[in-house]
Amino acid sequence: MPNVCVVKAAFYIVFTDALSKVEETADHINRLITEAEDGEKLVVLARRLGSSGSQYVIPGRKILKQGLVYKVKLYRCQEFGNILQFLV
Repeated sequence: MPNVCVVKAAFYIVFTDALSKVEETADHINRLITEAEDGEKLVVLARRLGSSGSQYVIPGRKILKQGLVYKVKLYRCQEFGNILQFLV
C-alpha cells in the first residue's frame, strides 16, 4: 500500500499545476477583453470626430487618458463632448 503522504503530495502537485494554468488562461482572457473594449472606445471616438476620426483607429493603438474636451471660440468656451484625448 502506497504511503498516504506521498499520494497526497502527488495530487497537490497536479492540482497546483492545473490551478496555475487556469490562472494564466483567465489572465489572457482578461487582457483580450480589455483590448476589445479599448478598440470599441476608439471606434466611438472616430465616429464622434467624423471624417477626420478614421485616422485615429489603427490596430495596436490604445487609450491613455480620457476626459472632457472643450471647443474654444472667441470669448466663449463650450463643451465639445466627452471624447478620448490621448492615443499611443
